[in-house]
Amino acid sequence: MTKHHRAGAPAAVLVALLTAGALTAGALTAGASPAATASPDPHPGTDQGARSTITPYGSFGAPRNVRVSARDNGMYIYATPVCSGWRSCRSWVRIPTFGIDRRDVDTTNGILVPWPSSWREGETISSGYVHSYGRDLFGNGWYSTATTSLGSITRPYAVRPITARVTSQDDGARSASVTGTATPNASIRRNGTVVATANTSGAWSAVIRGLDEGRNTLTFQQYVDNTYQDQTSVDVVFSPRQLLTGINGTTTTLPAGSTTTVFIQLRAAAEITTPGADARVTFTAPAGTTFPSDLTTVRGQQRPATGGDWTDFPADNLVDGSVSADGRSVVFRWAPGNAGWKLTAGQEVRFGVPVQNPGIAADTGELRMSVTGSAPQGSLAASATTPVRIEAGTLSPVTRTGPDTVAPGTTNTFTGTATPGATYQVVDAAGEVIVPGGPFDVDDRGDWSFTAEVPAGATDYAFAIRQTAFGQTETSQLFRVPADTRN
Repeated sequence: MTKHHRAGAPAAVLVALLTAGALTAGALTAGASPAATASPDPHPGTDQGARSTITPYGSFGAPRNVRVSARDNGMYIYATPVCSGWRSCRSWVRIPTFGIDRRDVDTTNGILVPWPSSWREGETISSGYVHSYGRDLFGNGWYSTATTSLGSITRPYAVRPITARVTSQDDGARSASVTGTATPNASIRRNGTVVATANTSGAWSAVIRGLDEGRNTLTFQQYVDNTYQDQTSVDVVFSPRQLLTGINGTTTTLPAGSTTTVFIQLRAAAEITTPGADARVTFTAPAGTTFPSDLTTVRGQQRPATGGDWTDFPADNLVDGSVSADGRSVVFRWAPGNAGWKLTAGQEVRFGVPVQNPGIAADTGELRMSVTGSAPQGSLAASATTPVRIEAGTLSPVTRTGPDTVAPGTTNTFTGTATPGATYQVVDAAGEVIVPGGPFDVDDRGDWSFTAEVPAGATDYAFAIRQTAFGQTETSQLFRVPADTRN
């Protein structure tokens, strides 16, 4: 077995061929001879008996500038051999663990040594070394007894494509857990920042935080030995964060022919510092009802998360109301007028809007509220409903309360009662209008009145009241008021 270190060097004689062709011998003292650094190449097939009597012609030193560059296809070994007095000066590379034995090779610019199949990916070996290697004038090979270690050499993993998938997401925290595979020990980066390192099996995982509402495309790059290899992308979608939740209210009765305030309620799921400029609140009236055409603001009320009494906001919360032409919907801008407005988690808010019931038909329905827009903390999107019971109106009987008699040839005033809020006309027995200027209104107490001139010589004045309310029209009995004939 070739040995690469010699324990002690005997005195040697340096034999040199002079330029004139004569052979001259010179003696060197033991331990000082350059020959102390050289051993003959023990290649199989050489005449070891003859070689052992040959005195080396020069000297060696341990190779310098030794380095190894591990690549996918093998290792590139670089070394500068140190030789003096030899016909050639090259290197001898040895890695005994895997039987690698490359002698008389030029390593100055590197040589490629393929990976042995037994050298596993990721395996590290530290048993390699390099001799300086030279040949004498006769072509005999010699090598340095001093060596330089190749250091630790790790066979790199073959590059594998990067993969990624979203395994879970936290909508509240706006974060996503991503796992994937890549080249073992590869650096996984996102936007230039390392987010994970693949393990020796190639698996990697990362938690990505601070993502946005909606669709997020996450791109991950794979770097092996600080060299970009490839990349892959995954999408994660976050639904808008629900800052508000609707609370369905209790049933509210809408009496016929009246305007009733109906409340509808929300609860803050998180702190809301202020509605954004795009915040809008839309109300839709129950079928068969309407909103007043002049509805432009709503104050609103609040109460703490622990419950308790409702208190008015210091200023209108819903402003710039716009009622639709049919009166069925109204849209407000949510812009609190009081400084320091804020809702805390769990706090409740409600809005009361006036709903007009003409009383045409009895029915059930619901007042609907829809909130759109945003706040600094997220989306304000929410909806709520309050059920209603719509009462149908019935016409009240028409009565006459005065006068008891009429004065012919003068203007007389007639009074009576009918359905509050109804309209009416004064007609004769044939249904013809006899008092122009109508229809007139029955007041909220149900009272009506009109004036009419009774012709001179008339013995009475006859009329009927035709009232309209709740989508119904009815004509009363014919009232006949006798003339006062005492004068």
